[in-house]
Amino acid sequence: MAKTLGEEITGVPLTHTIPGPLAVRREVLEAMAEQQIGHRSIEMNKLYSRLEDGTKRVALIPEEMENWDAQILTASGSGVYDLIALNFIPEGGRVLAIPIGAFGEKFADTLRAYKRMFDGEVITTETMWGEAITGDLVNDLLKEYQPDALAIVHNETSTGVMNPLEEILGVVNDYRKNHELLLAVDAVSSFGGVPIKPTKGIDVLFASSQKALGVPPGLAVVVISPYAQQIAESIDRPKGGYFDYRLIKANGDKNQTPSTPNLPVMYALDKQLDYILGIEGLQNRFDRHAALQRIAHAWVEENREYGLRLVNEEHPSVTVSAIRHPSEWGDGKGDSVKARIVEYVADELRKLSGEEAFVDKGYRKFKEPTFRIAHMGDITPVGLSEVLSMYEEGIRKYAKPSK
Repeated sequence: MAKTLGEEITGVPLTHTIPGPLAVRREVLEAMAEQQIGHRSIEMNKLYSRLEDGTKRVALIPEEMENWDAQILTASGSGVYDLIALNFIPEGGRVLAIPIGAFGEKFADTLRAYKRMFDGEVITTETMWGEAITGDLVNDLLKEYQPDALAIVHNETSTGVMNPLEEILGVVNDYRKNHELLLAVDAVSSFGGVPIKPTKGIDVLFASSQKALGVPPGLAVVVISPYAQQIAESIDRPKGGYFDYRLIKANGDKNQTPSTPNLPVMYALDKQLDYILGIEGLQNRFDRHAALQRIAHAWVEENREYGLRLVNEEHPSVTVSAIRHPSEWGDGKGDSVKARIVEYVADELRKLSGEEAFVDKGYRKFKEPTFRIAHMGDITPVGLSEVLSMYEEGIRKYAKPSK
């Protein structure tokens, strides 16, 4: 294989197939080296204002909807699970969580950990690994449990399944004709890669910097509806000192943060938002991610003779493909077929980039039957095709066609 592709063609160094943290653009990394500023300075006010505005623009919030809030938190996306439990679940509230993988389970587990604090109830359905949440399912569960809040993951990174959000929102908004309901959506691995419009019915939408946004880890971005803000204002229970939304918003309204933020990653996010919105263009970014998905799916189809299948062919993720493989490939440990293929791909990536490589072997319950290939952030179609060719070479070298 010719090893001549440069980052101007591949978008980023070809070093990661894991779905985050991703390889990021060199300009983004360089932005992190800027000198630090005081987090109570005018420079900080300007920086935070740009980040808030950029986040709203990626969330497709019209400028005239000034009552929608956006905040940038020094936290992982998982930290927002705590933020939601502390601030957006009304006293005595009933929460319905519908997990379809590892991160949906983590969301539900965090809510359960706080249920005594909001003196309510958390109802969790059995985890539907590899399946999607349909509108019909949501309709049945809302009728059965009549919750005050619904918690879902839009794009389940562990299983490569993207829930049909528009369909779910249609059901949720029908339910709201007779019931108040807060909808919290984890968009950690989809925000910045696909269009999501929280103004259509999402009350708390959040993501992490290290996924489709294409920035190093360390920040969470959160968009909050007027209804969610109203709930937060009505709650008087203790919320601790870090994830108190009223404190976060009071500082955010002054373009500041309650405590010292992760300035280097804020610089990186600022640089990347400028690129996404001003250079690549938001719709072009969405279109590129859709093209990456088509390339990945076509590659899986071309290699069906080796027993490869998408985990969910009806509701596949746009940003990461979870691919089932034959059981005889093993779990990626020792001298298994999967381990050999993974090491082959990693070695080819190292040869190409001259850097360390990170190749996925599957995740949690799906570690043995699957592997994942991320196609989000700033990788180009040419870059993804190069990575897939490495996988194909490894598969043909170590695996046998299925009978």
